[in-house]
Amino acid sequence: MNLKNFAIGLIVIVALFTTTACDNSKTTSGTSQEAKNSKERVANKDNVSTTTTEKKSAKQTEYKFVKDFKEFSSDIYAEYFAIDIPKNSKLGMFTQYGDYVYYMVKHFDEKTSDLQYVDVYKYNIESGNTKKIITIKDATFAVEISATKDYLYIDQTIDGQMIVKRYDLDGKEAKTTYGTNTYFSDSIFGLGGNTLSWYSFEKEAGSEIQIIDEKTGRIITPKLKGEDICIPGARITMVKDNIIIPRKKRYNYAFSEYNINTKQEKELFDVYISKLNNYKANEEYVGWGIQNEQIIGVYNKKDKSISKIKLYEYYLHYFSFNLIGDYLFVSTDGDDIYVFDLINKTYSKFGETFMPAKVKISLDFPYNYSYTYGTRDNKFIAEPFIKGRKDVAVICLVGVKEKGE
Repeated sequence: MNLKNFAIGLIVIVALFTTTACDNSKTTSGTSQEAKNSKERVANKDNVSTTTTEKKSAKQTEYKFVKDFKEFSSDIYAEYFAIDIPKNSKLGMFTQYGDYVYYMVKHFDEKTSDLQYVDVYKYNIESGNTKKIITIKDATFAVEISATKDYLYIDQTIDGQMIVKRYDLDGKEAKTTYGTNTYFSDSIFGLGGNTLSWYSFEKEAGSEIQIIDEKTGRIITPKLKGEDICIPGARITMVKDNIIIPRKKRYNYAFSEYNINTKQEKELFDVYISKLNNYKANEEYVGWGIQNEQIIGVYNKKDKSISKIKLYEYYLHYFSFNLIGDYLFVSTDGDDIYVFDLINKTYSKFGETFMPAKVKISLDFPYNYSYTYGTRDNKFIAEPFIKGRKDVAVICLVGVKEKGE
């Protein structure tokens, strides 16, 4: 059996296990970004409705669809990069910080399809130059990668245990490695915040959030109360030094934030959600998705209001949400990236707005951006899949201009 297909199958099972556990108010680990077999789609509708409060009598408003993306927003930008993929190899996980994109290329045995080794490359966005900086030979799996201003972190399975290794930005391995207590599934790196975090699961010890203090190199393990914490897909969301925590109650979810410095937890809001599929947060908003109700919810921290965006024929998975400033990005398998302007109550989709000038190949539209990942400097990165091409891959980097740019 192809090792990658086996891994995908295992990860999907873990994802289902996570969701079931959340429904039963238990905490477990979750999925991996390598699960790329979703069959979910979003239908193109001209209007989506929103409810401003939780009351059934709340006034309904409309998110107006803007067909011309350039008319919709001049603040959003995207860049595309083509990557040559050798025979019997595949693009692995990728990340970005500053002027560089870091990505893995996984090499497989031609006969057995077993993973042989993983190369890590450093791509200069400005010059287009690429440099191989790391070769990983002793890992059964090497899945997650995250870049910061000073370091590169990669999780690897060695002798059955998931560990996190730290490298400098030129690939020199630091002496520091972190055991994640994870034997059941991958450690899924959290998004946002000033620290690197992950949510891990070990059969005997149970689940826990672990955070690296990058100044001291030590691991922080917050002592969070209760067994009702539910983190869909096991991907933690942090805002600065606060962990955003959803807790499954009998009929609703309660969101709170836990400060890792003061060790204090503060309630944010309660919302009626039958089943939480994913969530993201920044300094202004908390957003979440409800699959079976085809709803996206948004909590505004400033005025403490809750909006519900109804999407028709909409399907949501664990890695389809990104919040940057006042924009919510929602990606779908086999379709485009939808963008919601939370201030002006409009939405649009990428379409052919950002034609990839650096990509010297023909890309079929609509792009399939289904799995996207936030970066540590407030952008997100995705892979638009190309049908029928195994010799090349494309990476897309999306950001929002700072106010005043």
